[in-house]
Amino acid sequence: MYHVDRSSTRPSLSAMLERQRGQLPGRGRLGFVMTALQKPCGGCAMPAATRLLCLGASILLAVAGQTAHADAHGLPTTYVVSRDPGILPEGITVQRNGTMYVSSDGTGRLFRGRVGNSDLQPFAAQDVEARQSTRGVHTDSRGNVFSVGGTSLTVHNSRGRLLATRTAPNGPLGAPDLNDLVITKKAVYVTDWVNPVVLRTDLRGDRVGPLVPWLEAQLPVVR
Repeated sequence: MYHVDRSSTRPSLSAMLERQRGQLPGRGRLGFVMTALQKPCGGCAMPAATRLLCLGASILLAVAGQTAHADAHGLPTTYVVSRDPGILPEGITVQRNGTMYVSSDGTGRLFRGRVGNSDLQPFAAQDVEARQSTRGVHTDSRGNVFSVGGTSLTVHNSRGRLLATRTAPNGPLGAPDLNDLVITKKAVYVTDWVNPVVLRTDLRGDRVGPLVPWLEAQLPVVR
C-alpha cells in the first residue's frame, strides 16, 4: 500500500516549493512528504531507500502499515496513492483548489485526489503509461498536467486528454532519463537524471515548443 504522509515535521524540498505556490483556500499552507509504504506480500518485496530529487519531491521508501487520521484542520495526515504493488510514488503537486497529482516511477501512471480525501484514484492520462516511468509532475495556471519520465515530456488537460508530447534529445552521456520540471509563464525547464543538462521548452499560448538543451555543465576531460 502506498501513502503520501504529511505528518513529518521535517520540511522537504517539495514542501518548500509548494508553500511558495500559495495557500489553499481556507486550509492554510500544506507541506507534503511522499512516503511509499508497502506491506509484505507473497512474491513481492520493496527495498527501502531515500531519494531526494534536485527540483522535486522527497520520497521515503519503507516497509510498514499505517492508518489515515485527520489533523486539526480536518485533513488526512496520510494519503493512500494506490494499493497495487510496484507503484513507487515519486512526484507530487498540489493545486490551489486542493487537487493533487502523484506520479508513479514504477508504472508511469498518474494518480489524482483531493486534499480532503485520503484516497487517490488513477488519473486516466492518455498514453502516459507508454513510457513506463513518470517522475516529475506539475500543473500550470490552466490546470494542464505536465509530467516527465524516460525520454519524454507530456502535457494533458484536466480530463486526461493528451495535448502534447515532446522527446528529449540524447545528451553527452547518452539517452536522457528525465527527472523533474519547473513551469514558468513562458517556458518549462526539465532536468535529466543521466546527463548534466537542463532542457527547456517554450510556451506560447497553447503551443509547446521542442525540448532542447538550455544549460549544460562542462564535464572534466579524463586523460
